[in-house]
Amino acid sequence: HRNMSVFNRRGDEVYRNGYYGLDNSWWDGQSTHQNDDLSEGVYFYILKVGNKVTNEEDVYRGTIHLLN
Repeated sequence: HRNMSVFNRRGDEVYRNGYYGLDNSWWDGQSTHQNDDLSEGVYFYILKVGNKVTNEEDVYRGTIHLLN
């Protein structure tokens, strides 16, 4: 699995995809909760990738600066 979540500065989740990249869909700057374009600014992501070899979960965190 590849769980991708994106949060705004208030900590509200604005995007979620449990098959991120596996279904050839990538985040396009739209909210999956309101289906709206998000405003310009800094967003935070958490990407959790399941490792089938070790049965562990790798977690990646960072920021994304969204420009319109």
